[in-house]
Amino acid sequence: DESFVGYPKYLAHRFLEKYKFLKKPLSGFSCFVSGKIGAFMRYASYPLHLRNQLWISFFSPCDANGLVFGTKSKNLFEDIERYHSSFNGKNILDEALFLDQSSILPDMYLTKVDRASMANALEVRSPFLDHALLDYACKIPFDKKIRGGVAKFLLKAIAAEVFPSSIVNRQKKGFGIPLSKWLKHDLKELCDELFEPGKITREGLLNPEAIKNTLSSGNIYQAWSLLVFELWYEEWMRN
Repeated sequence: DESFVGYPKYLAHRFLEKYKFLKKPLSGFSCFVSGKIGAFMRYASYPLHLRNQLWISFFSPCDANGLVFGTKSKNLFEDIERYHSSFNGKNILDEALFLDQSSILPDMYLTKVDRASMANALEVRSPFLDHALLDYACKIPFDKKIRGGVAKFLLKAIAAEVFPSSIVNRQKKGFGIPLSKWLKHDLKELCDELFEPGKITREGLLNPEAIKNTLSSGNIYQAWSLLVFELWYEEWMRN
């Protein structure tokens, strides 16, 4: 996906760079739309390297800063800015692929697969990350990897010579987990313990009132992110 334009957000980048005059109007009307479409519109006028991250973030910069107790957090995009400054491609759209290959792919996706597979005594290989193939894919122009609104067009065209259409054109499937069920039932006591206001205040990192508002909003992805952070803090920072 990060080499052959497999995510819908890459098509969204292409749309915005082709129709630049729509960026500000879309941002202005974003308050009337929610969900993924709302996020697309809200960050449409941001530079590509920032909106590429914001489109997949569970917290907006305002939300993230509001969670920090007593002061503003550091530059939330420090790492992204560093990768951005090192990008020297000719096509701005290729930067979205470069950023994901540099950050999200190794830091999140591959790490997640590695942990989950090891926990089940499995060895996972990633043939599409073979260095020779990756180098070659990076040299293919962005617009050669798609056709019309079809993501991974080039890859699908090659795969069609081997696999049936039902596989080549199958709907994209993620690795979803039952967050809502876990947070409301299985992990309810753990959440109550980790998010206890007095405990959060003593840690001096996050604003307990902001956490309360976040949890009551019903956004399970934000709640999950906070839970994981508190578990990490308990494990590595408490002592």
